[in-house]
Amino acid sequence: TAGRTCQASLCACPTGTLECLGVCTNVQTNKANCGACGASCGTSTCYAGTCGGENLIANGDFSDGITNWKITQADTGVTSGMLGEEYCVDLPAYAEAYFGWGDSLTSVAIAASYGYTFSYTVSTTNPLSSFTAKIGHTVKDFTVVYSTSSDKPGSTPTTFTHSFTPTYGDTGAGIAFYMYASSAGALVCYSNVSLVRH
Repeated sequence: TAGRTCQASLCACPTGTLECLGVCTNVQTNKANCGACGASCGTSTCYAGTCGGENLIANGDFSDGITNWKITQADTGVTSGMLGEEYCVDLPAYAEAYFGWGDSLTSVAIAASYGYTFSYTVSTTNPLSSFTAKIGHTVKDFTVVYSTSSDKPGSTPTTFTHSFTPTYGDTGAGIAFYMYASSAGALVCYSNVSLVRH
């Protein structure tokens, strides 16, 4: 069976996993088997074996169009708007832009020592020279609670999920995506942005 190690006709799943329907499954993060086989989280995330709560990002699925979302800083020629159910940012060659959610009225509180799961779906028509997703304070000094530059958007929509536990809280946090295009420019599209506290 997938993922098992077998010795002398005895098979066992790796430490930290359980056998669910014949497959070794990480029940700490698998939302269809969260904490135990068959314990589904539905549309919520699974973190440390517990189903998450509601999405803290109002309009994270863009069902209300651009409400609560905006380009916060951009080079000349950058345009943006809804394309179907996605919010897309059109970057000319060598252009950069910050796309974000939240301000002093719509931001969320981040509590220290709680677990959070940050997830979003993104695609780009051409590879980006630089891409960063971060959660931080929505007004100066824009203190960062969590940041990642390891995600590499591609031509097909890809969901990136990150779990983190902040060491300090934030009374008013938002989300920002930084994009910098190569010589080809790029159309970068977002959907299903969520931040869940566990």
